[in-house]
Amino acid sequence: MKPIVWNEIYSVNIEEIDNQHKELIQIINELLQTNHKKRNSGVSEFLKKIRNYATTHFSTEEIYFRKFDYPFMKSHIEEHQKFFEELRRIEFRIQNEFGNHSQILFEFLKDWLIKHILGTDKVYISFFKEKGLN
Repeated sequence: MKPIVWNEIYSVNIEEIDNQHKELIQIINELLQTNHKKRNSGVSEFLKKIRNYATTHFSTEEIYFRKFDYPFMKSHIEEHQKFFEELRRIEFRIQNEFGNHSQILFEFLKDWLIKHILGTDKVYISFFKEKGLN
């Protein structure tokens, strides 16, 4: 597994959100260290950390959605909720099955974050720029 490396194609041109995306990448990459050093013993702490930071990040986006009456707010927030649902499913597997789930968790987080940024988040760039957010 290779770590996620920030690339400017991930930028949404909103400094606060880009910085939060970079922090999410850093946290997700920490899972690789957990995978190599502790296997599943560190995954529970990691899940708590990623859940807390994702909550912070999603809240930031959702505040802007409401402030500017973002037209795709509902579907975007639903994606955030689906993220947490999948995280809960993976956590359940970790708690109830033996094996190294770090790789499954890392792949889910990596794929979800990149697809979310390049897909759903990119949609709001021009909208927020028109509102003066940068």
